[in-house]
Amino acid sequence: GWGAWHHRRDLTALGACALFAGYTFVKWKHGYVRADGHIFIFLQYAPVAASLVYLQSFVVNPDPTSPRVRRLGWGLIVAVLLVTQFLQPSQGLTRMGWLVDYASHQTGHRLRQVMQPMAVKERLDRELEGQIDIHDLALTRREVQDRTIDFFGVEHGVIPLNRLTYHPRPMSGGSFNAYNPYLQERNRAFLADPARRPDYFLVKLATVDYRLMTQDDGQALLELLHGYRPILAEQGYFLFQATPNPSRPEARFIERREVAFGETVEVPTVGPDEMLLARFEFPATFLGRLRALLYKAPLIFMDLQGEGIDEPAGRRIVPSMTSDPVLLGPVIEDNADLAYLYTDTPGKRLDRFTLSTSQPGAYARNLAVEFFSMPRPSQIENLDVAELAAFATFRVANVLPESISPPEARRISIDGLEVQSLHAPGEVVWQLQGDEREFVFTYGFEPRGYEEGDGNGVVFIVELRNEGQPPVRLFSRLLDPVRHADHRGNQTSRVLLPPVRAGARLALITDPGEYGDTAWDWSYVTKMLLKRGPFSLRQFPTFNRVPVAVDGEVASVLDTGSEQLFMLHPPGSLSFRLNGTESSLTFEFGIMEGAYTNNGQTDGVDYIVELVRTGQPAVEIVRRALRPLGVAADRGRQQVTIALPTHAPGDHLVIRTDPGPQGNTSWDWAYLINLNLQ
Repeated sequence: GWGAWHHRRDLTALGACALFAGYTFVKWKHGYVRADGHIFIFLQYAPVAASLVYLQSFVVNPDPTSPRVRRLGWGLIVAVLLVTQFLQPSQGLTRMGWLVDYASHQTGHRLRQVMQPMAVKERLDRELEGQIDIHDLALTRREVQDRTIDFFGVEHGVIPLNRLTYHPRPMSGGSFNAYNPYLQERNRAFLADPARRPDYFLVKLATVDYRLMTQDDGQALLELLHGYRPILAEQGYFLFQATPNPSRPEARFIERREVAFGETVEVPTVGPDEMLLARFEFPATFLGRLRALLYKAPLIFMDLQGEGIDEPAGRRIVPSMTSDPVLLGPVIEDNADLAYLYTDTPGKRLDRFTLSTSQPGAYARNLAVEFFSMPRPSQIENLDVAELAAFATFRVANVLPESISPPEARRISIDGLEVQSLHAPGEVVWQLQGDEREFVFTYGFEPRGYEEGDGNGVVFIVELRNEGQPPVRLFSRLLDPVRHADHRGNQTSRVLLPPVRAGARLALITDPGEYGDTAWDWSYVTKMLLKRGPFSLRQFPTFNRVPVAVDGEVASVLDTGSEQLFMLHPPGSLSFRLNGTESSLTFEFGIMEGAYTNNGQTDGVDYIVELVRTGQPAVEIVRRALRPLGVAADRGRQQVTIALPTHAPGDHLVIRTDPGPQGNTSWDWAYLINLNLQ
């Protein structure tokens, strides 16, 4: 203002002062509307702006008629701003030292960027690859593929990190950005339009400034609930898929009430298949509107009372975001609460609430709330919502484990990656349902374990457990980050599973290793993925055809060092689906040598090949009995070639192993190799 008055006849100077005034007001609003660390942005801007006005007014274009006191006055203003920048009561000289240190560090950092751009680029690429690894959503990528997806929450960067096809709604980039009715309506209309909306939504509910969560893009949230359905959970994210012919039901008006700050408001009861919605009116007084223009409106908070609410006190309400009905009950605080909306579970019940503000005089007396009801989203068949909700908190695996030992093992964050602490000795156990084919997991050491400690490492083990059988070790690796630098950071391993029976168990174990020394064994596991699906040829390395069904207590690959045998201890079977054109079957088979030498006591194994035509009993094609204890010709590897009878597409060829005449299977180490179905 001083500069503008002094140069009121100079249009150029007036324009410069007006620009600086506008910039200053924007930075003022930025810093003090946020009212946190952003305030320092304004405090740093102010002396810069004042200095530039001073230079423009009195140095670059000096007015020789200006009194010296005026120029001195401007200099005093700038000096006061510069001094108070560093002498704020809450910071003292600490912030000044921090700024000097920060400036020197950033200057050196930028010089290195200019002098060594390729080295900086390589470092940034490594950091990016690390973030891609941390936020890898393999199951989501496999489901979505190249179809379109949007994000609901605040962590939308996970979309490009997974190279998904981002198709954002008009006001995206964080659900809190849709801060007024216009933006919320634009987003709602986008999701309601089947031609424009994305095919999927990745959802991880979160908010800023401790707000009531459902007011953030609240109209789009209601469209999401009725136009999409959850299909899987991964690392705390829910994947929603668009449903055909979306139709958001109309909200049914219940009642309108006049309310006041500090008053306890009882909420109406809605049916078990309904949700409670509410819209609020917070008319401002003249002084309140003036304050909102120059500074910001006083914050409004809501205290919730009910059953099961985790954080009921002081939830912030933004008037412009609640002028249309938003979801109020059941109370939604995280993804798990969202999942239960698709069931008949009551959820977190809201009974009453209280509104409060530090400056009630900024608002008129006629505050009001209107209540509405809306049907819950339709329940989803064949969806285990309880399991889905559990994944909202257990984000380190795609299948909930049966047990974790020790039970007090906690989950922590390492460089932004949530991990399950599993200090040796420990284990995570899953009960299998029979269609698991591969186990992928990430593991490592907490950095302090090797930066400060001197442990001897941890052995990570994966083993398969069948009831009544000894455990089968599928994977073992010693990680010793103290002595091997390449053992530090996240390690990832893939374990191919043999055909498994429903009810078997898979265990991921941390073992203290040599001498049982557990000092500094600060190991962890995370991103544990049990992959399901049909069998693959990798599980049958010497077969040319993948079976559709496998049965047997021991049915897995044995690597002898020189070759890979498929063990099929009796009673066991392999079933192959035929396409109608097969004419011959060739395979090699036998009993492991130790079963009949060095005191081995096998009574033999019968190999049977059967053709099972659709709707008919099995027809035996060939049977070969091996009795190696008494028949020398039955020792070693055998071979059979069979001409197949005529058959139709969809018929099955079954290879079975049966125990010998005594029915004793203890030594029946039967195997197959080099199976060729032509």
